[in-house]
Amino acid sequence: MLGLEALKGLILGVHLLEQINEETLPGYSVQKLWEHCLQTGSFAKTIAALETEDDSLIEDCFISGMLHDMGKLVLATELSERYGKVLEATHGEGGPIARFEQEEFGVDHANVGAYLLGLWGFRARVVEAVHGHHSPDRCRKDCLPTLTIHVANVLQHELSQVSGYSFSSLDQDWLEAAGWTDRLEVWRDACKQYLEQA
Repeated sequence: MLGLEALKGLILGVHLLEQINEETLPGYSVQKLWEHCLQTGSFAKTIAALETEDDSLIEDCFISGMLHDMGKLVLATELSERYGKVLEATHGEGGPIARFEQEEFGVDHANVGAYLLGLWGFRARVVEAVHGHHSPDRCRKDCLPTLTIHVANVLQHELSQVSGYSFSSLDQDWLEAAGWTDRLEVWRDACKQYLEQA
């Protein structure tokens, strides 16, 4: 019922979650990260369903959203001491975590996550969406999963109203160039409605 891609995503997510030792990363909540990922996936699916009737594409939007931050889990698991420095810098200076990851590792979690999903054999549009979720200009403007995950990620942070963090903002120029700006309020309202019903 879930589909092979969604099942692979859940197995990957659960496996990586089990590897993290939160004691080595004070203040880092794996549970909150997983909740954010699942809700981002649901938002991406909600947005996609407004724009297409292609069930396979809608599923890829959900999977992309669910897995968009898997790169964080890989970095936190495999390089926990260095990732702790990234988290400290993010909390101390403010700003999206991807900037500090880039400074520390030369890549960010979007790069790492996309690479991992490619190795795992996920569809190209899922890999592309994860790769571009902070920087959609890395991807084609007609890639619906990239669009939905970029918007869903930002809306999830906005609508969940978590304080004390600085998150990425919408790439308005990219949205305008892709011709999606006029749909933003429709998507925001649909995501709010999803939250109210959840």
